[in-house]
Amino acid sequence: MKKKVITVISVLLAAALAATACSTEKSGEGLSLQAEIVKASYPVRAKQPTDEDYMNDQKAAEEAYEKVFEEKMRQRELYSGYSGELDEFFASSIKQFLGGQEENTVCSPLNIYMALALLAECTEGQSREQILKLLQNEDIESLREQAGILWDVSYVDNGIAKNVLANSLWLGEDLKYEEETLKLLGENYFASSFRGKMGSDEYNKVLRYWLNEQTGGLLKEAAGNASFDPSTVLALASTIYFKSKWMDEFQESNNTEGEFNGMKGEEECIFMHSSGPDTYYFGEKFSSVTKYFTESGYMQFILPDEGVSIPELIGDDEAMEFMLGDPYSWENSKYLIVNLSVPKFDVSSDIDLVEGLKLMGITDVFEE
Repeated sequence: MKKKVITVISVLLAAALAATACSTEKSGEGLSLQAEIVKASYPVRAKQPTDEDYMNDQKAAEEAYEKVFEEKMRQRELYSGYSGELDEFFASSIKQFLGGQEENTVCSPLNIYMALALLAECTEGQSREQILKLLQNEDIESLREQAGILWDVSYVDNGIAKNVLANSLWLGEDLKYEEETLKLLGENYFASSFRGKMGSDEYNKVLRYWLNEQTGGLLKEAAGNASFDPSTVLALASTIYFKSKWMDEFQESNNTEGEFNGMKGEEECIFMHSSGPDTYYFGEKFSSVTKYFTESGYMQFILPDEGVSIPELIGDDEAMEFMLGDPYSWENSKYLIVNLSVPKFDVSSDIDLVEGLKLMGITDVFEE
């Protein structure tokens, strides 16, 4: 059988909101990781101090808070140079992978970007040019610098919140590779590299172990189905793990049962409720409120106007501008009493990124 030079990009997302405890059990404890060539080492960040940590040492507490503050300022300054260079890619990928969906779907444009940047480092010629064009970079050096900045400013691990973009490269056992390239991927993209027999039980177990390890054990069901096709030569696996608490938590005592009118019709669910002064954002086809996380950004809840479908909203230029922009700078807003009802949700989805990426111009890497 002809060997296929196929690159598989697997993007998995794990999120633990509110005070949800996350299991750290790893399927595959005791598994031999001899297949690992390069192991990524994540940076150590200053931890947010607690009252228990420095109960009797005020000076030490102040020094700890100062370190956390300095780290935030460093990341903020690093991000200040970003002026929307990737907005076009983010918008096109959101439209490509979410615009035509008829069910609840989860997708991370930043995660896809990081996987493509990693792939660009492993290619040359027209294959690399196609990726650089889609990611709007002139050369691999500028892409490497930009990807490094985005990884850095996205990375959070301060003891209260956590956000990790994890990348990995999986090589077939008979594939030759440049050691310097794998070291570069580890240093600049925090990517681990592995080598083994594609399709073998042992190599598949190592893949599942890595996926579970990077996502806190939250994606056991999805990771349990992960495996390599024996004809695959090179594969990429990329994950996002996010954990935080609402800054203003929903009170469980306010929960109610009701019907949610989703894309597949009405279904019974539990609603979380809050009420109070907040900023209400709106556009021609939508309204929105923003709910902040402790130490780690925010989530936008966007409600299409009556009669506006999800694909129509995603295809709307104004709505996309709002999604990609800073809510603080959005002019169409009012400060008033907002009554918010959010259904409790647990979303998982399976999207074929290959076909979508082909339509976006990435073709050569998927050819035999």
